[in-house]
Amino acid sequence: MVGFSLTFWEQILAWGLRNLKSYQLASVTSPSLLVECGGQMVQSTVIKNLKKNPNFDISVLFMEVRLPREDLYCPPIIIKVIDNRPFGRKPVVGQCTIRSLETFLCDPYKEDAVFPETHADDMSLTPKDDVLIDIDDKEPLISVQLADGMTSPALINTQTARPHLHEEEFIDWWSKFYASTGEREKCGTYLEKGFDTLKIYETELENIEDFGGLSDFCHTFKLSRGKAQDDSEDPTVVGEFKGSFKIYPLPDDPTVPVPPRQFHQLPARGPQECLVRVYIIRAFDLQPKDSNGKCDPYVKISVGKKSINDQDNYIACTLEPVFGKMFELTCTLPMEKDLKITLYDYDLLSKDEKIGETIIDLENRFL
Repeated sequence: MVGFSLTFWEQILAWGLRNLKSYQLASVTSPSLLVECGGQMVQSTVIKNLKKNPNFDISVLFMEVRLPREDLYCPPIIIKVIDNRPFGRKPVVGQCTIRSLETFLCDPYKEDAVFPETHADDMSLTPKDDVLIDIDDKEPLISVQLADGMTSPALINTQTARPHLHEEEFIDWWSKFYASTGEREKCGTYLEKGFDTLKIYETELENIEDFGGLSDFCHTFKLSRGKAQDDSEDPTVVGEFKGSFKIYPLPDDPTVPVPPRQFHQLPARGPQECLVRVYIIRAFDLQPKDSNGKCDPYVKISVGKKSINDQDNYIACTLEPVFGKMFELTCTLPMEKDLKITLYDYDLLSKDEKIGETIIDLENRFL
């Protein structure tokens, strides 16, 4: 038997829409959001120009809905994205169904996370030029062991916050790195000197429980559109909704004050220019691309319309390359939020072949 239902106050953080694909051969330009739950619905404002700013002007929506006590019997939250087109046409261009509400149930009396108010005008301007840094020590004391058994000088040497050492005791960034990975034979006397180490994760930060999927501010919901027609890809994913929910019961007694609202302090919604530093340290277990069972990998990095191609510095004949490089470029969030890191196999006579790639959501890390 289903328990009695309660009146819940559902607050919706409608932050913005990302990577919306075209619908019926026309770009989505003026979308709005429709949220349904338990027979109730609420609609957002219309994003006037998706390319200039894909965030909603009014970020917080409210809905009063009756829900059963058990999460098992709760109705889903249905998110629909509607494109407001000429002549009154309003097609649904993407939607998402959230079947479990347990994640979003909260105690409204707990202190809400505070996000400092920032504005685009307050952001310091960053350099316009893309930068590639490869710093070599002239006489390195610690070598890097490569896949073929040969040694190579350490590639990165960070100068910041280094303790004062005599030249014969010189310790570089790689010492700290190898001390952190447990490769004591490569870190010299770093650990004996009592210096701090790095925390290195074996998987994406989104998969680390301590970081909560990088969703402490908002979640990323994949929007779909019907059934996939091609099994080789996933064409049903047509965009992303950035947002979150806070759901909590309202008091039965009307004389009791309503619980405090959530999402009351939010970051600036406007575009923000950011400086991105990408540290490419090494790669593991690459797919062989050459007849000798090896490949000649190099890095290509892109965000928005900017890209850095490091083809000239490919590493020959290895499946375990050590790159040791820092790439620096600028982007404007949230429009250019996806950082793509690709490895290619260098070929002298034919077209370079892609080894693999990964995409990092910079906006999640920024927020």
